[in-house]
Amino acid sequence: MKKTLRRILLLSLLASTFSNTASAQNWKEVINAGVGLYAGGPVTADSSGYLYGVNFDGGTGQCYYGCGQVYRFQPNGHRLSAFLYDFTGTTDGNGPSGSVILDAKGNIYGVTYAGGDLTACGGQGCGVVYELSPGSSGWTESVLYNFEGGSDGIDPVSIIFDGKGNIFGLTASGGGSFNCQYGTDCGIAFELSPSTTGGWTETILHTFTGLADGGVPIGSLLLDKQGNLYGATGRGGNTACTAGCGVIFELSPGSSGWTFNTLYSFDGTHGATPMGSLVMDASGNLYGNANNGARATSSHCPYGCGSTFELSPSSSGWKLSLLHSYSNSLDGSNPYGGLLLDAKGNLYGAANSGGSQSSYCSNGYGQGCGVIFKFSPASGGKWIFDRLYTFQGFDGFGPYGDLLMDSSGNLYGTTQQGNSYGNLFELVPPSH
Repeated sequence: MKKTLRRILLLSLLASTFSNTASAQNWKEVINAGVGLYAGGPVTADSSGYLYGVNFDGGTGQCYYGCGQVYRFQPNGHRLSAFLYDFTGTTDGNGPSGSVILDAKGNIYGVTYAGGDLTACGGQGCGVVYELSPGSSGWTESVLYNFEGGSDGIDPVSIIFDGKGNIFGLTASGGGSFNCQYGTDCGIAFELSPSTTGGWTETILHTFTGLADGGVPIGSLLLDKQGNLYGATGRGGNTACTAGCGVIFELSPGSSGWTFNTLYSFDGTHGATPMGSLVMDASGNLYGNANNGARATSSHCPYGCGSTFELSPSSSGWKLSLLHSYSNSLDGSNPYGGLLLDAKGNLYGAANSGGSQSSYCSNGYGQGCGVIFKFSPASGGKWIFDRLYTFQGFDGFGPYGDLLMDSSGNLYGTTQQGNSYGNLFELVPPSH
């Protein structure tokens, strides 16, 4: 039950230089494969081209819908290569989410929303950070850290590595500040450092209050070359929205610890509920998606259809420019997840609904099955919006952002549903 309530909390978050618009609806889907029950987020590639991801549910674990899985997919064979690990819902974790990360030895790292210490969080566990290591008899899981439900956080959503082997991450709840929706506390940013005597030590970088600093962080942290961390919260900040419209924040390391700065607080007019990971270009500009706000509401976007934005640093603070406001028409609505930045400066992402107005994908969060889009930089600081692919339902619906691009320019991602409860897709550009 507690796991279900946590999912409801996160799904409830789904609730100026403007672009020219073009329609380049000419990419082809060449893979539409079921990978399990409720794909939990983006995929990660290894040096051999295999893709790795997680399913929030499914598997052999004795949870109501299964306790989740880690899978490997072979793109050149268009097939699911293996389920590498099934969570049991006990001390090993329950409900893996976000993207996994790989180290040079082929070990896999990730998080689960629940499980771990079953004396915490009402007997469900507060989540873990885990490692999967390959061996001759299969994959072995090690729990690197158990969240205990107090100041150390609850419901981890993502982790990243720095160059020294430290782990940085976010939790969507925990911390002890009860100002976020549904009476929950608002989450933390944390660091895990390997100990010379074994094990990992947690350092709390920031406890979100749900006020000006935001609350309920979503997506992965972004680490720049100077060691600064950037991220987004779906709550807190400007109170024009119920429980706040969300913020973009920065954490900077120093000799006396980490300094937190709110870079931008959304007001609904330029977007609300920023979702997913940020990306940064060579000039230090940040790009991301806001799931709500920006455009006038409609019956299918009661809180606004969302926006894609740029944040640029200046001597007077950070300036936000809208790249696009979504309309729940052919351009899609409610962009979900982060953006992909390629070597040419183009941005790719996903709108969770909109596009095709087929009733197949009509639901309370919007109509249409979602689109994959691209932004290309143009003269005068403008951006060209292209709709690359529109989902029809049978080929998947509800795409996540945080797309992956291979060396040939093909795009990979996952959808929440489709011909099974969690699809992996590959889109090929028209030149292929």
